[in-house]
Amino acid sequence: MIFPSKGSNTVLMQLGGSRTSFRGYRSERALDDSELMRMPLYVRFHRLFLIARLRLCLDIDINNRDLPDWLINLYRKLSCRVEQYIADIRVGRAMMT
Repeated sequence: MIFPSKGSNTVLMQLGGSRTSFRGYRSERALDDSELMRMPLYVRFHRLFLIARLRLCLDIDINNRDLPDWLINLYRKLSCRVEQYIADIRVGRAMMT
């Protein structure tokens, strides 16, 4: 089967994927609908792992006056991203970004 079934189209939409991207993937590897239906679980695990890694990176004293502006801006941007990932997980969204 090249295209996911109708039930898995909902999963594709939730993940931000397209039929074309999964058709390309399926041309290289077998991917059945049961695997596709588990994608939100995989994405959630990826998000949790990413949150843990980002929190380790954000373990700096942001109040240190010697930090360069670019580092402070990066810290703020990544902190916002982590908070958004956590909010998405709490409401059950699993979007790939």
